[in-house]
Formats: sequence, C-alpha cells, structure tokens
Amino acid sequence: MGLLAAEDAGRPPLAVVSPSTANALAIGLAAAALLAGLAPSAASAQPAAAPTRFSVTETLFLVVPGQILKIGRDGQSAIIEQTIPPTADNPTGVHSRAYYDIKGGLSYTLDLIDPTTPCGPSNVTGDWGDPFAMSADLIGQMAKFHPTDAGAATVNGIATEVSVAATPDGQGKVWVEPTTGLIVKWVMTPPNGPPRTMIEVTSFSLTPPSPAALALPTKCAHGG
Repeated sequence: MGLLAAEDAGRPPLAVVSPSTANALAIGLAAAALLAGLAPSAASAQPAAAPTRFSVTETLFLVVPGQILKIGRDGQSAIIEQTIPPTADNPTGVHSRAYYDIKGGLSYTLDLIDPTTPCGPSNVTGDWGDPFAMSADLIGQMAKFHPTDAGAATVNGIATEVSVAATPDGQGKVWVEPTTGLIVKWVMTPPNGPPRTMIEVTSFSLTPPSPAALALPTKCAHGG
C-alpha cells in the first residue's frame, strides 16, 4: 500500500492539515494504512494489555515533515498536542491541543495559534489516536509478509525488538517496544531510493500527564 493509501480510502489527506480533532485521528489512520506492509516478528509474542496511563512523543514524516505529536492518557482522559512547522502553503504552521473524554466520546480542540478559533465539543467514534491501539492493529495485519528477526536495539533510550520485511513498497524495518507493543520507529527503503524514517518515538513513559495538563480549559468547557 503506497503513500496515497489513506486518501484513496476516502480519508482526509494529511497534506491539508487544520487545527481540529480530525487531525490526530487522520494521522493515526494514515499511519495504519502506510504501515500495512510491515510487521515485527515479535507479533507472535503478544505483549501485555495496552497501558491506559502513559506519555508518548513521536515525530512523523508521513506527508508533512517534522510533524510532532505529544500524546498522553490517564484512564478515560487523554490529550494530543500537535505541532507542524510552517510551510509555503501554511505559513503559520499548526499548533493545537486536543482534549479527549474517551468514555464520553467527546473531544475539544484548542488552537494555540489563533485564539479566535472556537473550542466546542466534537464527537469521537472509534480510535481517538491511541498509539498502542494503532500499533496493535498494524502488528495484527502483517504476518503475511513473513518478517524476520533483526535483533534488539535501543532507540532514544527505549529498548526495542527489531524486524525487517520485504513489501511491495520496498524493505521495511520496524522497532517495537516488546512489553507494550508500541511501534517506536519505522523506516522504509524503497527499491530505488534511500531509507526514509516514517515514524520515530522520541520519548515514552508509563507516567501519565499531570491532572493540570489534562484539565479542560475554560474556553473549551464553555464552548467558546
């Protein structure tokens, strides 16, 4: 599946990113589509249940280079802060923070660049952007490519197990944190091109964000 898979499937293309709740969800969906050709060989060894209290920071190079997500969760409350550098098409870039009530199926997205943007509630159905849910879905899809074990490695201080697989889009290499199943790094090497990092987790902790960080801002609570 190629780089246009998410758009071909009717999902919003990531090249057009606005500060809304849909951004983080689109990123997760696009990553799932793009990674569908790869799987760690450790998939047969099921990790423990995905954590519900964590903090993860990852850099994405799927379509918009240097896109950063800071994802945190504590039980039924979660937050995703998204930063995208300025580009010619979007000279202000993107800096937004989405607050999630997972049980209630609601999100509130605060535009940190334009304070006039409303921050009312939006309905969330299905995955809200949980990196562990995305990783589990990907790992479950990939056995058909017969990945092989490439040993162990430490990525940004995170111990991982490494796998490689040949896919229609070239060779894929995936680093997975074995106790949680989190995909920490993904590199694609196309048949006629250099290796390209698609996703890299730069920090991971099972410590959740503080209650103050998860608290819904007054503006969002009032729908302003």
